[in-house]
Amino acid sequence: MADRLDKLVYARQLAKRTVRNMKQNVFFAIAVVVLLLAGVLTRRIYLASGMFIHEFSVILVILNALRLTRRGWGSSIDRDMLRIADLRR
Repeated sequence: MADRLDKLVYARQLAKRTVRNMKQNVFFAIAVVVLLLAGVLTRRIYLASGMFIHEFSVILVILNALRLTRRGWGSSIDRDMLRIADLRR
């Protein structure tokens, strides 16, 4: 952000997206672990299969977090940035 106050809107919206993403990832990770634990304890899921499913879910969590690095021009964040830039002219 440096000394550019015009990026304040973007920083705030990115922070909101980050918190929402973290909540999604935590919920998904806990749900997968609970389901796998129940499956292993009831012997419906073998331990090796459970480990594979868990590792796959970790990859999904990482990919979900990587969505934050994407910054397409169609998003509302970019529209707000363009409005601010137009107001400064």
